[in-house]
Amino acid sequence: MSGASACVIGGPTASLKTVLATVADAMPELLADGGAVRFEEYLDVLRVMARHEQDVLLVRVPSIHLGKRDEVALQLREVQVALADLSDAAAVDPGADGFVFMALAGQPTLTVGLREQLLTPVDVSAVPGNAGTFPKVGTVSGDELRAVAQRAQAQDGTGRVTVRIKGSTFEFGAVSGSSPARVKVTDANRLAPLDDAFSLGAERLVGLAPRLGEGDLEVRFTTVHDGAFVALAPEGGYIEAQLHLTPVAG
Repeated sequence: MSGASACVIGGPTASLKTVLATVADAMPELLADGGAVRFEEYLDVLRVMARHEQDVLLVRVPSIHLGKRDEVALQLREVQVALADLSDAAAVDPGADGFVFMALAGQPTLTVGLREQLLTPVDVSAVPGNAGTFPKVGTVSGDELRAVAQRAQAQDGTGRVTVRIKGSTFEFGAVSGSSPARVKVTDANRLAPLDDAFSLGAERLVGLAPRLGEGDLEVRFTTVHDGAFVALAPEGGYIEAQLHLTPVAG
């Protein structure tokens, strides 16, 4: 919960269902361990943030403009179940196409139509912020990236996707000898000093692929003290994945 005594966040019910399904597909770990997601309302945008270890998922949807900024953290599975139950019960209620999260004196509720359900309070600190913003280096085909991730997931061993960067070459690869997904680099100057290899879990990319789509994805990249981050997002889309990359020895 935020430190404020009252919090109100709302938006289209259908959009919330899509967002929750997106998070569950991309980060199934949050369903298994009672993981939380953060909902932030600012102006006319509702931003939903999920995090597992160092990977971050951001999804943006229209919100009810209430003229202030609010935030609340809630358990993913609990919200999914409550939304499904309330939507079925409130199908004929006026306003059933919209939802509202409200938190008064630390007690969150979800309202759909005329129906309301209490939810478990979660501190917003349970969902740390994103990795920040970093520069765009190019675009990659979502279809090619999904194929690489699926090959890596199917292979024996760790099921890791390798990210290789050398000068103006930036590619995602799987099994040795198979075709990589190559980034069309638009800012080679940012990559020129690098000659590195990193890896990330194929399962994460496979879960994200249907939501990211088959078209071109914007690729942003930055190095950090324990590896790097790559951000993937459909150009002009509503979703962004910020994925931590682990250095590959040798």
